[in-house]
Amino acid sequence: MIQDLQFRLNETETRNRWLQAELEELRQKAHGAEYEVQRLAFSDPLTGLPNLRLAERYLEAEFAKVRNHQAIIALVSLDIDQLHSINFSLGNEIGDALLRSLAQRLGQRLAFQETLVRGQEDEFLIFLSLPVSGAEGRQAAHQASLALAQRLLEYVQEPVAADSHYLLVSGCCAVVVVQDDDQPADVWRRLHLCQRLAKRRGRNQIQVYSPFLEQESRRRARLAEALQNAERNDEFVLHFQPVVDLQTSTFQGVEVLLRWDHPQHGLLYPGDFLDIAHRTGCMISIGEWVLREALRLAGQLKNLSLSLNLSSQELLQASFARHFLKLLRQSKVSRPDHLILEISQSDLTRDGDLMAETLISLSQWQVQLAVDDFTGEQFSLRSFKDFNIGHLKLDASLVGDPSSDALIGATVQLAHVLQCQVWAEQVETREQLTRMRALGVRYVQGNYICPPVPAGTLKDRLLHPAWSH
Repeated sequence: MIQDLQFRLNETETRNRWLQAELEELRQKAHGAEYEVQRLAFSDPLTGLPNLRLAERYLEAEFAKVRNHQAIIALVSLDIDQLHSINFSLGNEIGDALLRSLAQRLGQRLAFQETLVRGQEDEFLIFLSLPVSGAEGRQAAHQASLALAQRLLEYVQEPVAADSHYLLVSGCCAVVVVQDDDQPADVWRRLHLCQRLAKRRGRNQIQVYSPFLEQESRRRARLAEALQNAERNDEFVLHFQPVVDLQTSTFQGVEVLLRWDHPQHGLLYPGDFLDIAHRTGCMISIGEWVLREALRLAGQLKNLSLSLNLSSQELLQASFARHFLKLLRQSKVSRPDHLILEISQSDLTRDGDLMAETLISLSQWQVQLAVDDFTGEQFSLRSFKDFNIGHLKLDASLVGDPSSDALIGATVQLAHVLQCQVWAEQVETREQLTRMRALGVRYVQGNYICPPVPAGTLKDRLLHPAWSH
């Protein structure tokens, strides 16, 4: 009996020890699982870097140092330009491999006070923490963050191994230095604003935040809102700038120029609002209005040519050529060959097949074509033949720079071989006019000849020219 009780007691103690061991094992597993959940919640599964969620917590924690004047924090956003095209052309696996390689490269090269974080999609974030304060410390933070951004762009431009590919990419950087009274939401908003502006300017650009950027952003937002109703409110107007033929010293034609008569800001030029129109999707309807108005007035110009600019958004519509022909017939323009459609040099190379089809269709109706903003860079001479281009308009940067005379002279000689006429825009002084004549440029326009004028005063300007031969 006693032996039986002793055996049962020993068995119970043994079972308890096993239960204790199992319980401890379960506790360790639970702790490990909790740690793994935390790790997965705050790390990027692709690169293993801290993710945005952890970055937000880190920023909030660092704000205390900023407010206590113990440190100054700066954020640099690095956006990879070509990731979307790589994913589309080579596949997402190659794009993922690119990001992993870049994450490894950046992680190896950043300093201890520079914290690397994986942002959204094609973005990396770098936190820079400096143990400084005051105006001098803030200036040092600006310089250090700008130097960091420049280094990042250099790192990115080195060839990147992505599986079996070696890729060349570029990036843009946004830089924001945290202010004492900032909130996290302010910092993220400013960073995204600067990144948009940097990407809008092109590749390998750096945009540093300043309060002026937000003021300008709000101004552009108000313009974008007003632009939606500008046509309905009859606020667009056309101005006309005469073009002189230097061989005959007579007016050859006019160029149509768009203006926006804004109710608060007065007369706005295309540079003030056309890029907003492109981004907000208004460009097509604005171009339609310009075409209708220009063709309506073309019949009043008699023997003068009328030139107008076309945007890439218009030309890359599959139905643009047919629609233009319809407007041309409705306007009853008697001399389509007096119409000159201007396409910028940069737009001429976009979406080659569709652009080529549209331009060939336009030239078949006797409408003349011109290359606008010509600089001679990255331009195929074959385009003159393929698209029957008859006019070449020199970019204002060439007209205003005497050191470009050799290039202009060579362009004039080549244009004669191609049976193409050369124009000079934005001739602002008598000296520029004299240079253009000496270089063999035939057609000129600019404020020295006559500034753009409303239709109502155009006839008087043509009858009483103020320019000197």
